[in-house]
Amino acid sequence: SAVVGEAGKSYRVQIGAFSTKPNIKGVPEITTIVLDNGITKYFSGNFVHYEEAVLRRKMLQDNGYPGAFIVSFQNGKIVK
Repeated sequence: SAVVGEAGKSYRVQIGAFSTKPNIKGVPEITTIVLDNGITKYFSGNFVHYEEAVLRRKMLQDNGYPGAFIVSFQNGKIVK
C-alpha cells in the first residue's frame, strides 16, 4: 500500500501510454491505469514528496525514457 501524504496527494512518474504491453524491464514499482479507449498508462513509483518523483524521473530519462514526466495524484486519481 502506498504511503499517503497531505490529504491523499502523491506523485508518480509516467513512462508512457501504450496500446500493447511495452518492454519496460528494469523499471521499478510499475503501476498502470487502463483508459476507456484501451490505452494503458504506465507509471513508476508512488511518492509523497515531489522531490522523490523528480529523482525517479531523472533516473528514467537517463535510462531510455526521455519522455517520462511527473503526474500528481489525489486519492489514487490523476489531478489535472
